Amino acid sequence: MLEIFFQSAMIRLWAHLLHFDTDAIITGTDGGLPMKSNTDVVYRDLDPSPALSATIQKKIEKLHRYSDSIMHSRVVLDSPHNHKHKGKMFRASIELGVAGSPISVSNDDPSVHIAVRDAFATCERKLKEDTSRRKASRH
Repeated sequence: MLEIFFQSAMIRLWAHLLHFDTDAIITGTDGGLPMKSNTDVVYRDLDPSPALSATIQKKIEKLHRYSDSIMHSRVVLDSPHNHKHKGKMFRASIELGVAGSPISVSNDDPSVHIAVRDAFATCERKLKEDTSRRKASRH
């Protein structure tokens, strides 16, 4: 009995540290909560921003509305180069692991927020095209 208590306590501790729903792990149910997406957000040569990460998570959830075949996603934010004439540029790269054909989008802009916004807009358009192409080929 004591061993089960310690196993449960360890599961809850790891789940808390990894931001999982502890009740879902222990009981094996999701409690009716929406599925958490498998998203990696990588900051290269930039300080991580909680606000930007929250925006990215919201946009990823929005992409899940258009297609349920997204298996994983990766967003890379970096400042790849210094242009003499353009100034400091930021790059937002999005990779969606979609069943059949992955979608990869990249966008550069002087503002990291605009780069993220435009990259997600392009990714949304490509995902909609891919989904409509799949539906058309079924019929």
